[in-house]
Amino acid sequence: MNYVVLILTVMCIYAILTLSLNLLVGYTGIPSFAHGVFFGIGAYMVALEMLRLGLPFPLAVVIATIGTGLIAALVGVPALRLGGDYFFLACFALIFINTRILFNWQDVTNGSHGLYGIPRPSLFGSPVGSGWPFLLLALVALAIVLLIIWRLTSSPYGLMLQGIRDDELVASTLGRDVPRAKVVVFGIAGGLAAVAGGLYATFYGVIDPNPFGVPVIILLWSMLFIGGAGNLHGPVLGAGILLFLPEGLRLVGIEGVKAGEIQQMIYGLLLIILMIFRPQGLAGKYMVE
Repeated sequence: MNYVVLILTVMCIYAILTLSLNLLVGYTGIPSFAHGVFFGIGAYMVALEMLRLGLPFPLAVVIATIGTGLIAALVGVPALRLGGDYFFLACFALIFINTRILFNWQDVTNGSHGLYGIPRPSLFGSPVGSGWPFLLLALVALAIVLLIIWRLTSSPYGLMLQGIRDDELVASTLGRDVPRAKVVVFGIAGGLAAVAGGLYATFYGVIDPNPFGVPVIILLWSMLFIGGAGNLHGPVLGAGILLFLPEGLRLVGIEGVKAGEIQQMIYGLLLIILMIFRPQGLAGKYMVE
């Protein structure tokens, strides 16, 4: 049961992260491959605030969310003006720049050794332990993020974002400030990614630069593609499928290297089947392009 609770906790963290990516891809049509950068920035900011400044977890997450959102918006100003292949190249450049900074700014990030001894969250003076308490915290965070995205996407502003996704030229012709809207939503999505980063850092108690590079982008896009974009439940479904699938292999007695190889084969087969029969994902309304 404890192991199931652990997997559910990780699922909540990645569901938050995939939901924030869905705000860009599914609702605005921005195919960002740099989302792991803001996940990492949020994780490091929360960890440093708690380790070096002694800030409580809620305050650290709020500061990290605002700070990461501002960084994402500033990065988005030049990056979002690029189109097509140039935007993809800019995203990958951000990934490599962020990774190099985390590895080489040793006085702050401790380089390849990472940050360790990150304290557990504490709410109202009581520490949140592992197991059920942390799962409840992650569920509350997931519910808050879902509420924020629901309120945003169901508002007139959210309808404008979907209009930009469907036809950017028409939205601009109707008087919408498309570049500004893209920068704002890029900042909001980056800030929400920091929430997942803060939970990730305090859940594991140690972070290093490696989890925030290209592999996490592949995982996030797989979750989004399989679950479906353009709604609130698709990313959660995708995160659940990709995180619980390895556990299903263990239940049937497949472990170790073979389990990893079979897992990758199943991922690839599932993606191919969805591309052919349901390109919008299992629960998606918008087809990722």
